[in-house]
Amino acid sequence: KNTLILYGITGNLLPDIDHIFYIFLYAKHSDYSKKVKNYLKTNQFNKLFKFLKNNHKHNTGIYSHNFISLAISVTLFWNFGFIRNDPASSVFFLSWSIHYLYDLSEDILFFKRLNPNWYLNFNHAGHV
Repeated sequence: KNTLILYGITGNLLPDIDHIFYIFLYAKHSDYSKKVKNYLKTNQFNKLFKFLKNNHKHNTGIYSHNFISLAISVTLFWNFGFIRNDPASSVFFLSWSIHYLYDLSEDILFFKRLNPNWYLNFNHAGHV
């Protein structure tokens, strides 16, 4: 049981690793990334957390948060949960899928529409 909880937590957190890739790799020159790195470099963690809280939903350049990733995670959940009878993997991918569903719901709640990244329209301008 504890192992399944660990798989669920890991599956839910893993999609957000792409935020780190965004900041330090594929959009490292965006305004958003520059601000985050500056707050980290100057140890201004309170400002960093406030900035992330207020701006992360406007960051529409995260590659993994799109309908294709959601379809893949749901398919893998279905495969491991119903075809292969692998509880650990099914919990992992179900949790991964729920992460995306939560983010989709949050977009609709806050913006009354989905962010463009869900449709593979990525913006690396770093809206802040």
